Amino acid sequence: MSAREPEIKHDKNKYASSNLSTDEIMLNNKVRMPAIGLGTWRLKDADQVKKIVTEAIKVGYRRIDTAPDYENEEFIGDVITDRDQLAKFDITRSDLFIVTKVDPECLGYERTKESVHRSMERLKTPYLDLVIIHWPGPKEGKEVESPENSKLRKESWQALEELYNKGLLRAIGVSNYNKRHLEELLKYCKVVPAVNQVEFHPLCTNNELHDFCQKHGIHLQAYSPLASEEGKEELFEKEELKQLAKKKGKTIPQIILKWSRKHGLSLQAKTAHPENLKTNIDLKGFDMTDEEVKMIDGYNQDKHFCENPEKIL
Repeated sequence: MSAREPEIKHDKNKYASSNLSTDEIMLNNKVRMPAIGLGTWRLKDADQVKKIVTEAIKVGYRRIDTAPDYENEEFIGDVITDRDQLAKFDITRSDLFIVTKVDPECLGYERTKESVHRSMERLKTPYLDLVIIHWPGPKEGKEVESPENSKLRKESWQALEELYNKGLLRAIGVSNYNKRHLEELLKYCKVVPAVNQVEFHPLCTNNELHDFCQKHGIHLQAYSPLASEEGKEELFEKEELKQLAKKKGKTIPQIILKWSRKHGLSLQAKTAHPENLKTNIDLKGFDMTDEEVKMIDGYNQDKHFCENPEKIL
């Protein structure tokens, strides 16, 4: 079956999984999305990707996040279309929530449609659960101040709306959009973005953006929720955080991920180590007080360890 011509139009309200070990987020179009997903950035080796994704599904992950420039869509596609393997976990493709992105070098109406179709072909799926614009401007070939960026963003969004209305995409959204980018989008969009995926962790809380998204019904999703490899050392050395983890009998990553969930965000729990998969998703056995949440809030420095989209006009 071609990714371009699905045999059925998928019900946007359908979410079949009944044995999730995580809670869910209700998006603004009533699609339910698992709150914790597996991030796959920097995972490129075929065997490693397949092992991590398979093990993640085994322990309860149902949302898998990828992108064309992660160079692993094809390997993820091999896993999510292995019916015999999925049957061992008593699930099918419809129990999974697959997220990918529009390549930053494919902004514009036609190129966005081509990017999505290529992703569907690599992922070997006739529909996608969520597709988001990866970056608010091309990363190469255009100046960050170029007025062309705004034009290309608009064309890309119109292309996603078209694919969404055809039933190929269950939800559409953006990534790395700041308040200014969203204000621009809301002036012309016919479908309000379901998700804005941004860098979010205790050292970078994006408070103004979070408030804006809540006001407009756009769900804020955290990537690099542990401050990425570049920020982990600074964050994990916080003495209060160590003490809180000891008090709760949990790991520091579990405390930080729980803190993100207490703020209502969904998140990507990315790891290259299968042994961390289960602890990253196991956030239900403990809680945090308002005072504990506020303590971690106090770490904020609006410090980006990933590329900051503020410069993109």
